Amino acid sequence: YEHESYWNRYSKQGMEQLLKLRLKSINAHDLEVMVPSYAWDDSEHNAERFVEEIKHSLLPNNKLLVCLNLYSKHWVGLFVNKIGYNINIDYMDSEQNKIPALLELALTKHLQEAFTEMHVNLQEVEVELQRSNNCGLEVIENLIAAVAGKEARIDQEEVLEFHSALYEQYLIEKVLQVERALQETQIMNMTSSEVSQKSTKNPIVQETSSVPQLS
Repeated sequence: YEHESYWNRYSKQGMEQLLKLRLKSINAHDLEVMVPSYAWDDSEHNAERFVEEIKHSLLPNNKLLVCLNLYSKHWVGLFVNKIGYNINIDYMDSEQNKIPALLELALTKHLQEAFTEMHVNLQEVEVELQRSNNCGLEVIENLIAAVAGKEARIDQEEVLEFHSALYEQYLIEKVLQVERALQETQIMNMTSSEVSQKSTKNPIVQETSSVPQLS
């Protein structure tokens, strides 16, 4: 469990960050991103936990993008779209495998029980078959296509380079932010030091006027 928790925490951070950067690149807003820190393992506890996370994320939002790791081996995506009294779920697997039975049950029966006033619709969307061991990148691009259309999707031959450039730009911006913050701190410290030195060299002498006392 410790190994799995560490592995999934590392993977979660990477997937979540890249998906958010990718959404920013197409100016997509008002979208909630959910990347569980655990892998799907076909257990009832896992199913209950997953449904509860979706419910918690979906209540204040209408659109939810989910990256889910199956069995610590493979990433799949879910686009959850709440419209009126319907919750529409698109399940996307770049290996084109059928959705696990317990996951299907969780998304239909258990999620329906959590939203009794709404109707849950689940469909398995056929997406482009991955050509290499790149399921994580394909999940992100499939979710982008679900949100913005297939024309917004980056081709498999170019996606690794594109995502790498996005993350590189993100890191550069972070470094620049730190440098600016350090420069501002140095300027503030220098200004405070100069004010302190001037006060020491030129003490302000307060003159008091003599006011005659009335008897």
